[in-house]
Amino acid sequence: MLSKQPKFYFFDNGISRASLDLLSKELSPNDKGLMFEQFLMNEVRKVIEYKQSDLRMRFWRTKKGAEVDLLLIRGKEIVLAAEFKSNTRLIKSDFSGLLNFKKSYPLIPLVLVAPVDKPSVSSEGIDVLTPEDFINKVKEI
Repeated sequence: MLSKQPKFYFFDNGISRASLDLLSKELSPNDKGLMFEQFLMNEVRKVIEYKQSDLRMRFWRTKKGAEVDLLLIRGKEIVLAAEFKSNTRLIKSDFSGLLNFKKSYPLIPLVLVAPVDKPSVSSEGIDVLTPEDFINKVKEI
């Protein structure tokens, strides 16, 4: 089910860090993940606006808490589902939101974006992309 609750992202990670009093502090793993997600969401938004695309950005969350960070939607069709992880070493649980999503939407392309060395495909068939490769993929949609 597409969530009807909004997510809010500041337009700039520096503003977010300043509002949370994190400018002069080392980021916790959780804060690093939030900043990574916000950065990518803003980059996708920029691509959509620059291209004057008809894509819309949404996210998906189940009542049990499984989540996918970004759905790109054109018309009534979901064209891509993406999860963002700030870790360079991915573990099985990093794919859980996308795998839950796949149960309901088996034909939607799935992408996990992380600061990895090079793109790959997981054993579950999920594309693992670098941030740069992901943004290039969005530009192609």
